[in-house]
Formats: sequence, structure tokens, C-alpha cells
Amino acid sequence: MNAKAPLLVCLDTCSIIDKYYHFSGSSLSRFQDKIAEGLIRVVLPGLCLTEIHKNLDTEADKAKAAIDRFKKNSRFTTLHPSEEVRDKLHFIDKDVVDQTKKDVHARLANFLSLPSVTVIHTNASVMDSVLDRYFAKKPPFTNGKSEFPDAIWLESVRAYMAKNKINTLLVVSNDGEVEKYCKEMDGWSCVKTVDDVIERVLQRQDEDVQFFRGLLFKKTFEIENALINRFSDIDFKFDLFGPEGIELRGYVGDAKIVNLDVSPSRIRLVGIDRDNLLVTGSVAVTFEGSLSIDFEGVDPDGDWYEASAEIDDAKTVEEVPVSFSVSRKQLESTGQLFLENLIINDESDDLVWYHDSTYDFT
Repeated sequence: MNAKAPLLVCLDTCSIIDKYYHFSGSSLSRFQDKIAEGLIRVVLPGLCLTEIHKNLDTEADKAKAAIDRFKKNSRFTTLHPSEEVRDKLHFIDKDVVDQTKKDVHARLANFLSLPSVTVIHTNASVMDSVLDRYFAKKPPFTNGKSEFPDAIWLESVRAYMAKNKINTLLVVSNDGEVEKYCKEMDGWSCVKTVDDVIERVLQRQDEDVQFFRGLLFKKTFEIENALINRFSDIDFKFDLFGPEGIELRGYVGDAKIVNLDVSPSRIRLVGIDRDNLLVTGSVAVTFEGSLSIDFEGVDPDGDWYEASAEIDDAKTVEEVPVSFSVSRKQLESTGQLFLENLIINDESDDLVWYHDSTYDFT
């Protein structure tokens, strides 16, 4: 079984215009982040792209006309006593508008250059189906208006999906007729803004988390083996707790793992990207080994003494932080799980053996 393919999203003209072409703004920026993460693929109808460019040029012309009106009708600003204020009021220039339009066209071109963005050009073969919908008064022709541009790009997208055997599509449009059209198409749905798309993606990611968590916890044996092999490279430091006034020293010998708890409650899938699953958590590891303990202190009679002890079957249970990544593609395609970038105990080469000894030191 494979996780979900990227969400296929079709952008209507309004999806860009309503965000004021602000590709570096929070909404379109987050939308592009999801594209870069491989979570979204975009199709943009050629007719909509033409309309976006035309609308941008129209808005720039309106801005220039507004500047002309401002300068013509605001000669009173020359009466302002502050030269600095007068300079600011006359700083607005039509060259600023031209540069802004140029910058926006460039940002739009950068967006279109993304590998996961495809422009769907008008398919002339769809005109028969467009006319059929027009005479039958089906969406997008149910409101009595002549919505031929919308009908042409919708039918062109439909033909593109049929050719490429694509079954599902999320259309971004606030046009009621487009929404009606989507409701008639199996596998199509419609939302009003790119923010709605991001919410859908996050919902799908939550479902992906559950999907991959299920796969991970079917592979606890492989995770345990990888951790056990890694623990063989770790040494122990000694930390003993004895009666007050007694100094303890010692070392651990022949330490080995006798149990390792990698239960689902201990492991967290904290990230999913196009290539990897990111996992963190802590495991409860039971170690067994021999302890050699030296101790010295004052006995009940006030005499100083030194002694030693050997504990052959000592055990300790340690909570050890772990993190690792797993190849998403390999897990999906082969079902095999290999831990990469495995970090144990926050990259420390030593574990502390905490031994609360019940040995009678007196």
C-alpha cells in the first residue's frame, strides 16, 4: 500500500488575484512551501493565466491614473509648511507602478517555473462539450450569463485529467458556477482560497501520520535490532547511591541488553517530508552486567575502613533518548525499514549506570 500522492490543485484566476499577487505573503508563501515539499501539484489553465496577466496590467493602469489624479487635484499640498512633507507627497511616481508590475510578473514567472506547476493550454477538441453544456444550461451556464471562458478551461482541465488518468482534483475558485460544475464531476471538489487547500493538506498529513505510524509499529523488531547494535558502541559510567558518609567507586563489566521497550507510546513520528520520516522518542533499556564496587568510610565504632564488593547479576533500566530517520520511498515500495541518522543518548558515547545498591556497606 502506498501513501497518498500529492494533492492535485487547479487554480482559478481569483485564487491569485484575491491574494493581490502577493507571492511572498503568508498564504501564497505557505502554499508554495507545500508544493516544494511534494505535497501539492498545481495545474493552471492557460485562459486563467492570460486573465491574471491582463488583470495585473489593468490594475497597474488604474494605479497610474490614480497618481495622475492625485497630482492634478492636490496642488494644495504645496502649501504645506514642511518641505519634507511636500517631498514625501510628491514622491509617488508612475515609474514605481511600472517596477511593481515588472516585479509581480517576475514572481508569477518564478511560480510557473516550479517543477510541480503545469499550465494546461486550451484544448480545441472540447468545444463540442462546451456547446452541449451551453444549450443544456448546465454549469457554468446556469445563471444566464455567457461563461464561455470558464467552460472552456474547465472542459480543458477535464480532458487533461482523462488523458492522464487522473481521478481527483481540488479546484480553487470563489465562482459559484465553477463550484456547481465541480459538484457534477466525480472526484472533483472546490474550495474558495489557497488557505483552504493548505488546511486540506494538513488534514491529509494527519492521515499520513497515522498511516506511517502503523507501518513503523509493524517494524518494531527491526527498530529494536538496530538500536541493540548501536548500543554495543556505548560505554557505561558509574553512579552509585549508598549510605551517607560512604564514598563509592566502581565500574561495569560485561554489560548487555536483556530487554528493550519500543512500544508505540514511546516513539513519536514528528515529521514527514517527500523523502524521509523523522522519528524521536525514548526507549526503556534493561541492561545486565557485573559491578565491581570499591567503598570506604567510617564504621559505627568510628573506625576508618576500606572494602570492595562484586555484584555479578546487577541490572539497571535506563530511559534513553533516540532519534532517527527512515527512507519513506523504501518503506513504501519494499516494506523494509532501515534506520538512518540514528542518534542515541543525544550523541553521548556514555550512559550512566545508576545503581541504588542494597549491599550492606557496613
